[in-house]
Amino acid sequence: MWRALITLGAGGVLLAGVLGTSSSAASPGQSIGSGDRTCVPAPAANCRDVVHKWKFEHHGDLSGAKFARARLHGADLRRVILNDANMRGVTLRHADLRDAKLRRVDFGRAHQGHRVTRDIPPCSPHCQGADLSGANLSGADLTAADLAEANLSSANLTDAVAIQADFYVANLTWAILATANVNGSIFDHATLNGADLSNANLSSARFQQASLANANLSGANLSGADLGLADLSGANLTGANLAGAYLCLTTMPDGTTNNSSCPSWEIATPGRRGVITRRVPGHEAVAGVSGPRPPLTVDT
Repeated sequence: MWRALITLGAGGVLLAGVLGTSSSAASPGQSIGSGDRTCVPAPAANCRDVVHKWKFEHHGDLSGAKFARARLHGADLRRVILNDANMRGVTLRHADLRDAKLRRVDFGRAHQGHRVTRDIPPCSPHCQGADLSGANLSGADLTAADLAEANLSSANLTDAVAIQADFYVANLTWAILATANVNGSIFDHATLNGADLSNANLSSARFQQASLANANLSGANLSGADLGLADLSGANLTGANLAGAYLCLTTMPDGTTNNSSCPSWEIATPGRRGVITRRVPGHEAVAGVSGPRPPLTVDT
């Protein structure tokens, strides 16, 4: 069986190749994995730790399924429904997730235990979130998805809807988010160097201490966005809407520091600034001054 494989070239160009897949490619209702790590993909199915590289194809409903730590390189998941799924630590390198429904999906860090309490300092580049590098997520619905610490380098999120999603510490280097809607999302400590965010809706998004060096933000809507301590050096802001954006200790494209939104005490003692870096589901933001943040209890 043959199918097209979509990957991203160095210049953000979509490259179409053809890959011969095994005749054992999984169809709906068939088991995937091997040995004692197998499952039948279905809503709420337990597919943790399965390995099924370059052969997994599914276009139906997998809502609530558990794919934590699964290795699904090159999976064909176009139009799949994965709402509320557990994808912690999953590997989906070069997967095709065009037009997928990924509402409230948890792509966070994988844990071996049932319940873990941890603090959440910036850990890039050694975070162990989901690997979605080079994945095609164009048009996908990622509303409220947890992509904290995920590797989305060179991923294509053109026209994606990721309202109030969590990209804390995520690697979005050279990712394409052109015309995406990420209103109200969190990008604190994220790396978006060289990313294409042209004409994206970034209103009310939070980019505290994020790196957007050489990013393309032309025509982007950054109204009400929090760019405190963000690095925009070399970024393209042509036609961008910065009305009401928070600019404090922000490095601008020309290398200057913009403190136009800073209260006087923040300029005088920048180390005191409380950097809000993570939301707890069902609550408002966790906030605190510089230093260790409160522990976060998470389920896996």
